[in-house]
Amino acid sequence: MVGHQPFILGRDLVDDWRALDHAWVASTSAIYQLPATVTAIAADDAEDANWWPFGSLDQLEAEIAAAGRTLYAAHRPLLQRALDHLNR
Repeated sequence: MVGHQPFILGRDLVDDWRALDHAWVASTSAIYQLPATVTAIAADDAEDANWWPFGSLDQLEAEIAAAGRTLYAAHRPLLQRALDHLNR
């Protein structure tokens, strides 16, 4: 996001099935608060991209499931951290 600074929520090791004794997954979660809606656009890393507004993880998971997709379990704690930050 050019011209916008993220608020870093955390830097963590992520519970991921690809982790090994000598390799693991680390993630930085951040929030960009923008003055206007940004269109989600898929690029070379995704076939499709979408935004789903949500007020709870259960609501988000239900909306994602209704779209025929799955919320990755390792993303739940990262998304909850974002909700907690926004609801302060």
